[in-house]
Amino acid sequence: MGKLGEMVRETGRVNAGSKMSKADLDAKKEEEEETTGKKALFGRSTAEDAERHAFTLVMMLATLFALFGTDLYEWGGPPDKENDMALYTVVTGVFFLFMVEFFFYTLFRPGYINSFFFYLDFIAAASLLPDVLLLFGVEVFSGAGGLTVARAGRAARAGTRAARVVRIFKLFSLIKRGKKKKKKSKLAQQHQPSKIGEVLSSGITQKVIIIVALMLVSTQILELIGTAPGFEATTATFENEVSNLEAGYGLSGNDISAEPFKSLFEEFATQRNGGTPPEDCPQAKDYMSVRDRDITSTCKLRFVKIRGEVVWGQEDVSFDDLRTTPPEILEVPGEFSNTKVVISIIATARGNGLVNILQVLFVTILLGVSTTLLNKDSNSLVIVPLETMANLVRLLSQDPLANIQVDEEEIVLDSETKMIAGALTKLSTMLQIAFGEAGAAIIGNNMKSETAEINAVIPGKRMNAIFGFCDIRNFTDCTECLQEDVMVFVNRIAQYVHHAVKDNEGAPNKNIGDAFLLAWKLDGHDKDAKCSVADSALKSYVRTVIETSTCPALREMTSRPAVQARIPGYTVRMGFGLHYGWAIEGAIGSTMKIDASYLSPNVNMAARLEAATKQYGVTFLISEAMYELFSPGVQQLCRRLDRVTVKGSNVPMELYTYDVNPRPSLRSIKAGGTFWEQFEPLTTAEWRGTFAKGVKAYLDGRWPDAIKAIHECQETMPDDVPSKVLLEVMQEYKNVAPASWKGYRELTEK
Repeated sequence: MGKLGEMVRETGRVNAGSKMSKADLDAKKEEEEETTGKKALFGRSTAEDAERHAFTLVMMLATLFALFGTDLYEWGGPPDKENDMALYTVVTGVFFLFMVEFFFYTLFRPGYINSFFFYLDFIAAASLLPDVLLLFGVEVFSGAGGLTVARAGRAARAGTRAARVVRIFKLFSLIKRGKKKKKKSKLAQQHQPSKIGEVLSSGITQKVIIIVALMLVSTQILELIGTAPGFEATTATFENEVSNLEAGYGLSGNDISAEPFKSLFEEFATQRNGGTPPEDCPQAKDYMSVRDRDITSTCKLRFVKIRGEVVWGQEDVSFDDLRTTPPEILEVPGEFSNTKVVISIIATARGNGLVNILQVLFVTILLGVSTTLLNKDSNSLVIVPLETMANLVRLLSQDPLANIQVDEEEIVLDSETKMIAGALTKLSTMLQIAFGEAGAAIIGNNMKSETAEINAVIPGKRMNAIFGFCDIRNFTDCTECLQEDVMVFVNRIAQYVHHAVKDNEGAPNKNIGDAFLLAWKLDGHDKDAKCSVADSALKSYVRTVIETSTCPALREMTSRPAVQARIPGYTVRMGFGLHYGWAIEGAIGSTMKIDASYLSPNVNMAARLEAATKQYGVTFLISEAMYELFSPGVQQLCRRLDRVTVKGSNVPMELYTYDVNPRPSLRSIKAGGTFWEQFEPLTTAEWRGTFAKGVKAYLDGRWPDAIKAIHECQETMPDDVPSKVLLEVMQEYKNVAPASWKGYRELTEK
């Protein structure tokens, strides 16, 4: 397209910044109402957010304490037993918070009861009960045999606690995502997660949690069979050693100073103290002389009594400073009465605390990383493509004419889902092209339907609109001359027509060979908006004429020898009709084939006006109803041609035209002016004023005055066809208005 065509295209669009369509106005109004609502509810919503975030923070701290509190307590000493009450009081408070959260979700969260996390939260809260009972002096896991069971219980609790940490991390990520979502556009907010995505993501998380928890519990249970890492001996091994001491004591004749028993006990004591006795503990050779001495706390072996006789430590020494929970004492009675051995395992308790902390950290990282990696693959390969396609369908059901685009970066390249998403996008675009604006309701209703049945022939609805009809002149001759290139010829013209209409608030509807039906909907528009749309409709016609007249490709086709030989001097010429009125919008046809279009006498009127352009020799023919919609400035650019009744109607209607200049010179275009200033009509305001006087005299029956004024116009524009038409009409009656003249005439041709 040449420079002139580019200029008319740029200036022929509606200025979105100064004139807003009904949809834009509605969107702006909705946005203002939403903003007002947010301001009204700002205080309340802020308070609710603060409360929600505060509760989340409290539960996060409680969870961290439940995960690491007791283990840190063990790792750090543990401290003296008098500090246990503070620890177990905090544990009880955490247990209370978990139970409150559990019952709150049970009562108020839909779908929580009997869900996976319902049972997981219950088990996680119940796992704190053993520590809570210690506040009241009740030891659930005590004694030698209970140590491994206690460790298995703590491992199970670690798994459930780690799962809760993962859930809280997910909650924080959802809060963060919600903040980001508030900043997105309304179109972006329509991107909602799909049900299958929620189910798949939740299923992956649940299965990973179950697998990790089972691994932890099973590992601790297996330790009941073998040697537990970190312990110096299992309970069974310890009991065997005590039995050996008893046997040695018996073989030595109940004499602790006998060499067989002394050697056996020295070996036992050395091993129980870690192989090498501490510096402040008696050496192995002095073991037999420490019965009356107080054993320091650094000695692991604290007390030994075999068959009622104390061989290590003092009988009246209290061991209340040693606890079974957190584990600090290993006490095993022998097979015989009055046999007792007490060993402090505080170093082991500290090691276990550190191991448990590392274990929880590992489980948490394992859960987080594994669920993230698995969800990432499922998201990229399945969930995101499905959500993209689901949101595409949802968007189409809400706005069938929406601009559908798929972000290929969200879908893995060369995947089947990308192919399906691309195909769905193309199909939706083809639907929009095929049905057009008139078929939006058909697309939307069928997209919203939950059944597989297609209901294409839906009832129509009444609406008000501007209807335009345009036709290519000499199309039959062009078809015979251009042959297979006639499709290129028509489609090139259609491209200019459709783009001009779409850029000016209208919508193409039907393509009927060499003719095009166009529509500008006006329902819900106020007076000013209707004027704007009406001006835009005429603007799209002017733009189409100039663009098709200056298109090099069309000029090349019409300049072919075959075309010029048949129609000398032929260039692209079109006729346009514009009318305003009501119509029924809907599907026309059957389930075999439908067209989304309009049925109304007003649609037919637009077609008749286009046909009548040939009689008046003008490019545009505008009805009186359409003319009244124009803004005053555009009305002044049009001229009245006649008042007539068309075939099939006895209501007189005034006809107007706009004298478009198909090829304005670049010199005549006023740079920086409005569209109407840059592309003024061929006729001047003075000339149109003289012609208007002649038409008024003609309609009033003062034909001599009319003839005088029209002749005056012909002096300036002798080739003006409407002037010739009016003169011919009056000449049929000898230039004298008949007595039956009513101020209008009948058009006998369609």
